[in-house]
Amino acid sequence: MNEAIIEIGGQRRELKYGVLAIRAIERESGKSVFELLSASMSIDLGVAVVWGGLLHALPKLTPEMVARWLDDADYTAVVGEAMGAFAASVVRTLKIEPQEEPEEEGKN
Repeated sequence: MNEAIIEIGGQRRELKYGVLAIRAIERESGKSVFELLSASMSIDLGVAVVWGGLLHALPKLTPEMVARWLDDADYTAVVGEAMGAFAASVVRTLKIEPQEEPEEEGKN
């Protein structure tokens, strides 16, 4: 399970993205992990990913509570950290192979 530490809600908190968190994020967003990983970032998506990562320790936490916490946090840093940990966990869990960049012709 991939984990990250963020500062939110006046505390340092550990994010965990196991299967239960991934499932909760899919349900909250209404999108599959494949859609989530290719989606452009929205406030709703950022809130959902942070919320899902915190559920292991705070099962009664709501996305609305997370949104309020994010008002007082460094939104870009917190959501960036959460998205990185979430994406890495999805790749590990689903055993997705990273796509290779096509080589440019004439490049040595």
